[in-house]
Amino acid sequence: VYRLRLLGDYHHSTRIAFVEFVH
Repeated sequence: VYRLRLLGDYHHSTRIAFVEFVH
C-alpha cells in the first residue's frame, strides 16, 4: 500500500511539474 501510494505521489508530482512546464 505504501509502495503504491509512493508511486502515486511521484506520478502526481511529475504531472504537476509537467503542467507547470507547459503553462
